[in-house]
Amino acid sequence: MRGNGPTRTAGITLVVAAVILFTGATFLLAASDRPLAIVAVAAIAGVGVALILLSLPRSRGVASRSGQISDLLSVFFTFGALGPLIMMTLTSGTANFLIGLIGVAVSGGIATLWATAFIFRVYWLIPVAVIATAFGPPPVFEAAWHVGLAENFWGLSERLRIGILGLESVFSLVIGYALMVRFIVRVEREAARSQAELETASRIHAQLVPRIDQDPGPWRVRAISLPSSVMGGDLVDLIERADGGADLVLADVTGHGVRAGVVMALVKGVVAAELAHDAPLARAADRINRALTRLLDDGTFATAVVARLPADATDPIEILVAGHPPPVIKRAESAEIPDGRIAAHGLPWGVSAGETYATTSVTLAPGDALALYSDGLSEAAPPDGPMLGLAGVERAVAQAPDAPGLPETLLEAASTHASGTIADDRSVAVVFGRAHV
Repeated sequence: MRGNGPTRTAGITLVVAAVILFTGATFLLAASDRPLAIVAVAAIAGVGVALILLSLPRSRGVASRSGQISDLLSVFFTFGALGPLIMMTLTSGTANFLIGLIGVAVSGGIATLWATAFIFRVYWLIPVAVIATAFGPPPVFEAAWHVGLAENFWGLSERLRIGILGLESVFSLVIGYALMVRFIVRVEREAARSQAELETASRIHAQLVPRIDQDPGPWRVRAISLPSSVMGGDLVDLIERADGGADLVLADVTGHGVRAGVVMALVKGVVAAELAHDAPLARAADRINRALTRLLDDGTFATAVVARLPADATDPIEILVAGHPPPVIKRAESAEIPDGRIAAHGLPWGVSAGETYATTSVTLAPGDALALYSDGLSEAAPPDGPMLGLAGVERAVAQAPDAPGLPETLLEAASTHASGTIADDRSVAVVFGRAHV
């Protein structure tokens, strides 16, 4: 996007200059009797059209400049057929072969102006198109009269005149139809290619963020990630360690869609590589943050929560929260909402290379469960309605009938609150002891 403003301004300047040049030259040359006047006018018109085409912004769905020109020509010839049709209704014999071609040019040119304004969003062309539609044809035909074009093929019979104009209209329509078919075929081909790319992205996302139902050591982990589109920016990963424990990671990359999914894959690789060293969790988080700060663009970052599961179920679980919604503990002996929250101990990964992180520890008693989730749940909201919020997530966790079904329960609570609206990726990961299942 950088530098787009000056380029657009230069393009508009060229178009305005070309229009002024073409209009002025047309009237000046039309007033003369020189035989080459029409050639000069056509040359100037060609320069103006070229400048207009060069200044057009790229339109979504058009792969190249030649594609843009082809699309505009299809509009030109399709609507250009109206010119000779109008001429066929005239009783004057001056509507001859060349005047019919001028009718094609006038009708097609006006239609192309309107198409350019709306297809390419060059909205400043709308008043130009209005003026051209209302006042353009008379000066053009007067110019043709002054340069002698109306005298060509003078005296044709009415039947021959109408036949010639009809053929001009048909040929223009055929050319426009052929170009329109070419446009449709290209759009369908691009749509099929885009659909294939989306399906590939969806398969890649399913491989990067699969559903988790595993038993690392004494724990059972269940996780579900639902992208808001074919690909999402949420990461759920379970990395088993050599000591029999495992690290459960839930991260959320800024943005949505394929770009967020690509960044998520990068985050997945960095996190897996750093956690594989079995370094202390806080130190590993520092290294992950430094790496992502270097690799990610400005404004792109990832919130994260990591639960380091020990090899012994009686040992505490170490938790690190980097700008992420706090995990929630479901206590087996109580259906009350927990009094405290596990707060974040640092900025999201990728914001500041100098950030340092700390961890906290929680212990799960028999029947307890630890739930990690992305902000797609807490920020779930119906149209023009309030978000579910952290309190809503905690309430859903506390009221869930059983620990193993927590992922589905939380996703259902968010979907119900948001009336089925999915504006963000939603992910849930739950940890509980296998002995308590």
